[in-house]
Amino acid sequence: TGDHLRSPRVREAPLSTPSCYEVHKIAFTCRPNRRDHRNATENWEEAKSVNLSFQDLGDDFQRKNFHRCLRRLIRCKELQLMDNSLRDLSNVTLQSCTHLNLSRNNFSSFKRLPNAPNLEHLSLSENRI
Repeated sequence: TGDHLRSPRVREAPLSTPSCYEVHKIAFTCRPNRRDHRNATENWEEAKSVNLSFQDLGDDFQRKNFHRCLRRLIRCKELQLMDNSLRDLSNVTLQSCTHLNLSRNNFSSFKRLPNAPNLEHLSLSENRI
């Protein structure tokens, strides 16, 4: 927790099992406090330095969750996204980001980089640009 998130793992897709409601035919969730606990431990909106390098983004669920996490980084100044096989982040805005490391990805054009109006340092080594 805090303002430095180091390599939190983008979780795997849930198994395609019936929901608690379908199994038990009840109208309440089996884990009522799960969201509260996750929000307390993963404070993405307040994070200043985040390392999301070396994520295994082979599943669509993981890529969507990864992009969801990036959109929540509204105060992040330093972001590490190395070795994630990223190709396109053009739909992501990193408003506060000043240092961005996109080394060892698959970017082929500057047009596919995220919008980062306050960016001071950018690393694109080992990309296809």
